[in-house]
Amino acid sequence: MIKRFNRYPLIVNPSGQATEFIMNEYKDKKITKTSFLDDAFRKNLESALCFCNLLLVQYVESYDPILNPVLNREHAIWEPCMLLKSKTVMLT
Repeated sequence: MIKRFNRYPLIVNPSGQATEFIMNEYKDKKITKTSFLDDAFRKNLESALCFCNLLLVQYVESYDPILNPVLNREHAIWEPCMLLKSKTVMLT
């Protein structure tokens, strides 16, 4: 189900089973775990976008709307960048 949709999923996961599933499903890829409460959240997000790495955001009770353009894939295919707040991030 995760791979079937065009948008990135936002999964409510109080038991932690989805996190375990995702980590097992993508164990051969680089996954960065972060949270909106993490001081390095924006850096982790920018890095994941720039280098096409997976980003697992946990504890989303304090959701940051900076993630909206990413979840909605709000960039054109021919544009190699995405605007996050006032910063342009290059996509590779």
